Amino acid sequence: CSRAFVKLETLTTITLEEREKFEELAIQIFSKYSPDEPKCETYPCPGKQCREQVTEYDTHCRSCGVNFQVCVASGRSILAKEYYACKPCKHKMLEVEIQREGLRFCALCHAPVSYTHLTLPTIYSVQISVVAVSLKKK
Repeated sequence: CSRAFVKLETLTTITLEEREKFEELAIQIFSKYSPDEPKCETYPCPGKQCREQVTEYDTHCRSCGVNFQVCVASGRSILAKEYYACKPCKHKMLEVEIQREGLRFCALCHAPVSYTHLTLPTIYSVQISVVAVSLKKK
């Protein structure tokens, strides 16, 4: 929750008045309830020659400076090549998030997800294969 306020307060698309309201709200909430950030998973930085660990929500590596794309379905950083790129909006979603949530549409623009472009095996790609085979037999 405190991370969300930090992101809200640093948005460039809000007015100074809105920023101040977010700051006041954050002070009200966190002076009454101390922030409790959940433990994040750590992963090796995908930067070349970098040996640092990054969390799943880091937007860049503090050591080598490499920036990470963000999954629009979960907010997690995309640290590997197992992602789906939406053709209309060009934003990316982690394939594991698509599978876990059973997403059929892009979380951002709501365009249909093309399961034939996923690299990880899914129940949907298996169903598509079975339908394709059954259609060929007819």
